[in-house]
Amino acid sequence: MDRKEAVLNLYWVRMDDLSRLCFFAAVAIGILGIGAIAIGSPSNPLIVEGWCVVGCALLLEASVVRPLHSLAKDGCDRIWPVCALSALALVAFIVAFYWAYYCFAGNLQAGSASSPLAKILDLPPVAGAIWAASTGWYVHFQLTGRGHRVAHAMSMVMGTRTNAEFLKRHNLLRQVLPSKDAINDVPRQMFEKTALKDAQERFATAKEALEGLSLDASGRDDALKAKTEAAATLKLARAVDALQYTLNYYEFMAAGIRFGDLDERLFYQTISPAVIALCERAEPYLKWVNSPAEGQQQLAFEYLKPLVKKWKKMSDQDEADAAAEVAKNRANNGA
Repeated sequence: MDRKEAVLNLYWVRMDDLSRLCFFAAVAIGILGIGAIAIGSPSNPLIVEGWCVVGCALLLEASVVRPLHSLAKDGCDRIWPVCALSALALVAFIVAFYWAYYCFAGNLQAGSASSPLAKILDLPPVAGAIWAASTGWYVHFQLTGRGHRVAHAMSMVMGTRTNAEFLKRHNLLRQVLPSKDAINDVPRQMFEKTALKDAQERFATAKEALEGLSLDASGRDDALKAKTEAAATLKLARAVDALQYTLNYYEFMAAGIRFGDLDERLFYQTISPAVIALCERAEPYLKWVNSPAEGQQQLAFEYLKPLVKKWKKMSDQDEADAAAEVAKNRANNGA
């Protein structure tokens, strides 16, 4: 599909019911006008033709508004379709303007300096200048915005490689909870918000109790065992906290992508495998936190989960395309 066909296809796909109604109404008016003139029914066919052109032009321009607005909201990826579709709308307006003017005024010579209709002919150049200025601003705005989105995304991507706090938590998570089964085996009370604080208090109490005993005290072995268990619980609680921290980091990323503040393409090409793997590994925690009966946070990670689902489909498609390309190359080399 070439660019022209792509623009026309997007124009039709992005139409809503009102836009399609305007389009078909314009076609109907054009057919009726041509039919009326063909059978010679109007006493002044040029006037009828002029009003038909005006009606068709207004309805066609109205049918472009919704697709144009929808494409413009897609951002930098739709700069070419937006510019092309708006240019087509401008050309249609200019053609319809001069066509209608000819029909109403009789000929374009009526637009001489002495004619009261002369000033009307200034409208198309003004419209063209407005289109050029607004299109230039739109392109500049989109390219600048994309540059900012890429810069912010790059900062977050580099944060996963250089941020000391993120790396510390990531390493702890990988060490203590390396798999989905490991997370599934975590006692559910460790997922609670107060789990880390409770574990810290328990460890501090066990440590204080052990330090208060002499080396030959009878209860020292039990105190040492209690401290060891408290330390293991504290390490697990910190690992769960690291899991929550990392998921929240990626949720912030997903929210930025959802609202157009971060560049999704850069994230997908760089850290999408790590994000997908973490969410698959953290499935037991995600189910718990979204459960009305347990975590009671149904809206938690509302942006991350759809993004991961989308990335999985994109990754599967990329792998299928790559496999097909490899098979095609092998077949060509074999031939």
